[in-house]
Amino acid sequence: MPAAPARNNLAANSAAAVLLVLMAALMFASAWNDTVINDETAHLAAGYSYLRKADYRFNPEHPPLMKDLGALPLLFMKLRPPWNDKSWTEDPYGQWTLGSQLLYNSGGDPDTITRAVKAPIILFTVALGGVLFWWTRKQFGAAAALLALFFFVFSPTFLAHGRFVTTDVGTAAGFFLGTIAFLRFLKHPAWTNVLLAGLAMGFALLTKFSTVLLVPAAFLLAISWALVHQERRLRARGLVRYLALTTAVFGIAVLTIYPIYLHHTWNYPPARQRADTLSIITLSDMHGETKDAVLWSSDKQLLRPWSEYGLGLLMTFKRSKVGNRPFFLGEIFPAGQRFYFPFVYLVKEPLALHLLSLLALAFGISRSLQPSYRREWIAAHFTEIAFLVVITIYWVAAINSHLNIGVRHLLPTFPFVYILVANELATRDRSLAGQADALPADAPYTAGQSAPARRAAALWGFRLMLGTLLAWQAVSVLRVHPSYLAYFNELAGGPDGGWQYVVDSNIDWGQDLKRLAEFVERQKITEIPLDYFGAADPAYYLKEKFRGMGSCDAPVKGWVAVSAMWYQMSREKSECDYRRWLPIDKLSGKIGYSIFVFHID
Repeated sequence: MPAAPARNNLAANSAAAVLLVLMAALMFASAWNDTVINDETAHLAAGYSYLRKADYRFNPEHPPLMKDLGALPLLFMKLRPPWNDKSWTEDPYGQWTLGSQLLYNSGGDPDTITRAVKAPIILFTVALGGVLFWWTRKQFGAAAALLALFFFVFSPTFLAHGRFVTTDVGTAAGFFLGTIAFLRFLKHPAWTNVLLAGLAMGFALLTKFSTVLLVPAAFLLAISWALVHQERRLRARGLVRYLALTTAVFGIAVLTIYPIYLHHTWNYPPARQRADTLSIITLSDMHGETKDAVLWSSDKQLLRPWSEYGLGLLMTFKRSKVGNRPFFLGEIFPAGQRFYFPFVYLVKEPLALHLLSLLALAFGISRSLQPSYRREWIAAHFTEIAFLVVITIYWVAAINSHLNIGVRHLLPTFPFVYILVANELATRDRSLAGQADALPADAPYTAGQSAPARRAAALWGFRLMLGTLLAWQAVSVLRVHPSYLAYFNELAGGPDGGWQYVVDSNIDWGQDLKRLAEFVERQKITEIPLDYFGAADPAYYLKEKFRGMGSCDAPVKGWVAVSAMWYQMSREKSECDYRRWLPIDKLSGKIGYSIFVFHID
């Protein structure tokens, strides 16, 4: 690893700025010809209605912050959404319909709208990278900070989801900011830091409901901190104090939620809120006293904001419990599988990162075995241990969830992984450099080579290996541009092979419809049956050339296009399996890896 960036703040800051500008450029360029993805339609309709109407009837299963951010540019466009349509006036799930009308029937250009709403999400992602670099440099030094930022910038998952109007990158930011603010409070438990930690936790709880996992993580860390840092005779008092202050942190977080939801429900008619709440509870088959409390408070003026947040929590827990029917390893399962998330993490993240993670793990274990006084060592490395605690709690929850729709649900753990790996590698580099510098020039020879030469060889050998792996990661990610969503590493056969193992938001979210239209235009195709998995409008992009098709329809001749998602899910019924008449060996091409194009004679 080059020593100059680690020693010179100006050089480190400049390198970080270059990386962040590169990331922004890659995301803007890759998003330019994207069509709106599945979740974006609902999120745009919801966010726009929040900002325009202060009415939260749409999409209560997610908190508002990221939807608000994505929809913000729409306020500066002269759009005419159909507020009199039944999708707004009657349907509690009408966000999909209104979102489509907002895109295609409100007087704006759909491509301009799609590009505009992605811009603030891209800038938010870049800002998260900046915070990651800034905090890591303060905590572990410039070398570790640059390395962690490199992992962030060349993460195919952040490059893909950092340009979508969804909650995933916001959740990663919430977990990271909430955790580092809480650690600051633990180290310096002044009331100012209690307030800052509470506000950070409040921000986290407003990004996605899965951030409630920060609550058990925080209390576990508070207990551990008191046990490790307090003298034996003061531990009981210290434990009570830290638990009380942690409770205050989450009290502030809960209070932070209220004004946000108060604004978002301000014009939501109480009778309509209660009717929508009852409809959702009934359709979702919810039970229990919490459900009763949410319904009872849904039309109470002061309690309505809490009720709406509580409804979202209930919907999230229900969704996680019920799950989905994922395509996984060549089969369609009736519910989520516990091996799903370990597998997608293995094949959806760069292989070079996995190898560096294994190296860092080995270095970390060897360091942890050296000290003789464990409590002192734990106290000195509490931040790293805290990160491992958060990662473990999140992974346990993910593995036990029945919802298997993509590696994106692991994003909240990524910043912690990047920092841990980067810190261990930077520490190893410093250790090798220190050993090489410490030896005198007249150190004895061993097997024909001087000790200084051996130490220097070890140092530069390590740096050569590290540089090679980092270059491998960068090249493997850049090669899939602009199709970062479809990234798979070499273990899965790259982006061309990943569809055989998993689909959904791992590869196909409807993002390539415009690219299909460009392909159809280049090939001078006059008609193309299409089974499309996505929220964009095929008729808008393909015009009169589009013909709808389903997997159970009779086989056709000529050009045919099928989304990877529906190609794999069609095997659920043998009589509808696309492989009957569209075998993969007859494939004529792939559009962004997510749409399969065949020509059948």
